Amino acid sequence: MTNGKSKDTLPATLGDGHKGLNRFLAGRVVSTGFQIATQLYDEVEQRALQSIKRKLDQVDSQAQEHDGSTLPQLLRPNAHGLLSELYQRSLNQTPDSAWDDLLTLLTQQLVPDELRVLAALADGDKHPACHLDAVNRLGTKSFRVRSYLSRTPQESGIMLPEMAPVYLKHLLNLGLLEAGSEVSGHTPRYDTIENGLDVRAAIADLNGNGSNLKPRFQRFSVRLSGLGQRFWEASLVARHSG
Repeated sequence: MTNGKSKDTLPATLGDGHKGLNRFLAGRVVSTGFQIATQLYDEVEQRALQSIKRKLDQVDSQAQEHDGSTLPQLLRPNAHGLLSELYQRSLNQTPDSAWDDLLTLLTQQLVPDELRVLAALADGDKHPACHLDAVNRLGTKSFRVRSYLSRTPQESGIMLPEMAPVYLKHLLNLGLLEAGSEVSGHTPRYDTIENGLDVRAAIADLNGNGSNLKPRFQRFSVRLSGLGQRFWEASLVARHSG
């Protein structure tokens, strides 16, 4: 038993005759310890909140440095990472994986209406289409009035018939369709296209604006390309396997 006082012991209490004072002293010790703990907790919490705020301010500042966007830069694709992944995939690519990548890319760029157009062209035949130009009397100047006119998209049952020219142009740009020469023996179908309500309205505007321009049609044809045929066959496999 040592005579030195331990640092961990509470102050000595008085005798039994001073129990009230003892309880008072003990209460002060407990209360003081609780206040110190509460103060320390508040300080730690305050520091944590300040640290979080600094990080959020830093992210917001970095996001606004890029084109004024408020999105965190971490949510944006990293061009270097994407190129690195693309390079690595090219090293391990097979014909099957290459076709799967191309098929995925094409599918992601199409809307359901465009698949209906491909279905209508899946017979492999050439289908009539034409452009409407406005030319002067000498034929030396011209400009395009209407493009990619055809009855085939409407006949395929698309939900937005007015978007038929947009669909044809897009499918041609993707390489799923190819353009060719005028289809012989299909004059009645060309006449039907050239006498459509929208075309007649455009011609009426052209004739009524006081210009010396006259309408001229450029007839051509569209059909599935080799890529388009392969894409269509893949869509049939997906339909039956789904």
